[in-house]
Amino acid sequence: MLCFYFKQQEIESAKQQLDGKDVDYEATMATKLSIAKKVFNQEKDLILNSSSFQEFFSENEGWLKPYAAFCFLRDFFETSERSQWGRFAHYSEDKLEKLVSKESLHYEIICFHYYVQYHLHLQLSEASDYARKKGVILKGDLPIGVDRNSVDTWVYPNLFRMNTSTGAPPDYFDKNGQNWGFPTYNWEEMSKDNYAWWRARLTQMGKYFTAYRIDHILGFFRIWELPDHAMTGLVGKFRPSIPLSQEELEREGIWDFNRLSRPYIRQEILQEKFGSAWTFVATTFLNEYEKNCYEFKEDSNTERKVASKLKTSTESSLLLDSEDKIRRSLFDLLQNIVLIQDPENPKHFYPRFNLEDTSSFQALDDHSKNVLKRLYFDYYFHRQENLWRQNALKTLPALLNSSEMLACGEDLGLIPNCVHPVMQELGLVGLRIQRMPNESDLEFGIPSQYSYMT
Repeated sequence: MLCFYFKQQEIESAKQQLDGKDVDYEATMATKLSIAKKVFNQEKDLILNSSSFQEFFSENEGWLKPYAAFCFLRDFFETSERSQWGRFAHYSEDKLEKLVSKESLHYEIICFHYYVQYHLHLQLSEASDYARKKGVILKGDLPIGVDRNSVDTWVYPNLFRMNTSTGAPPDYFDKNGQNWGFPTYNWEEMSKDNYAWWRARLTQMGKYFTAYRIDHILGFFRIWELPDHAMTGLVGKFRPSIPLSQEELEREGIWDFNRLSRPYIRQEILQEKFGSAWTFVATTFLNEYEKNCYEFKEDSNTERKVASKLKTSTESSLLLDSEDKIRRSLFDLLQNIVLIQDPENPKHFYPRFNLEDTSSFQALDDHSKNVLKRLYFDYYFHRQENLWRQNALKTLPALLNSSEMLACGEDLGLIPNCVHPVMQELGLVGLRIQRMPNESDLEFGIPSQYSYMT
């Protein structure tokens, strides 16, 4: 009883400290985990031997064991970057079973993570049941991606393209696009077991939710894929997509692929961007391979390399207004290309988004400009429609057939023509936000005019 009173005092004290105007997430999490561990030490034998816990464990051990092991390793090595985990860097069933076995030195810590997930299950189940009895349903959310350093990418690295990053192309709100940092999906690999990973996720969500939102439903048609060394979202390509082949470009009189796919850097561009500091920039980051023609050095030829090198440069802050300014300008140089060469097939190319904005494009002859503008428009607005439709009709049904939940697709913003017909065909409900209308001439949407399936 004294122990229970002490914990209640600790909880009340924590509430007073943490219930402020702004949420301190790290402090809140640390406090809750500290209290949870004390409660676990008090009641672990009772809970872990209960029939209710045993039933929960039996139904969920497929994901629960790897998750508990992941949490232990993350905390033990003080990083979720699994390359730092020694022999556990690469997942295997044998290593997992040894780590989570009752004979393991770390079994009690593993059980704590079971315990937390069990209570979260009980609490969410109770809230969901109560809501249903009151005529209210809970709507879950299905994010478009998973963290690069997550349990999913540790256990199933083959299901993700780990050398890539997911994002969105430039728009009205961000001229550099978005880079969300997580890897794109390997749909080809996922299809081999009929999308079992997706089906398991949706089955689990269906235990608690009556409806769910598919975040960025466009990602099931096509995704904006970036190399993992990118920090911005500009120099990406759609996956899947029909590229511009070298043969197609050559038929159109386009042949200098090195010129079009490598950063176009000339002395006048450097002088315009960096002023009197251009010689420092050229010496530090570039090589002059021909008179007045520059290329990035090996240690500076990606956005991440540039950012890293700037961190160690002691001179840049003296020569320019700020590190941010020089970084942005160097990124501009890296992005000063017209075509993106496919790293997996050097004879495939993709038009750089907004290629007409680049000085590389502006320096081309009129014939090349006209051809590339036409191919750009075709790539982004025509040739992909049927491919994207077929891709969505393969991937989305795997989700929809995995549970009885009502599926809603986040279909806001500028979307391809194929999206809404596919959503209607599959019975997917769209989403509308009044202050973010699809109609460009409206400031606010008119709910009475929304279609039935929204």
